[in-house]
Amino acid sequence: MIFSAKHRRWLYNPARHQELERFVKFALVGILGMVIDLTILNVLHGLLGWHLLVANSISDYPTVFI
Repeated sequence: MIFSAKHRRWLYNPARHQELERFVKFALVGILGMVIDLTILNVLHGLLGWHLLVANSISDYPTVFI
């Protein structure tokens, strides 16, 4: 497929790559926060037998400080 000059400029624009890199970092931090939150929730609720509401409330705090 042959791209026009306009599409090539858009495709290889350095600003576009910086924005993509920024988005990937944002997504990775979000995924890491979710993994930490769910891990703490499963430990507190599943292994220690805490009430779900209490375990969920406590598991939210560490993800805020990532």
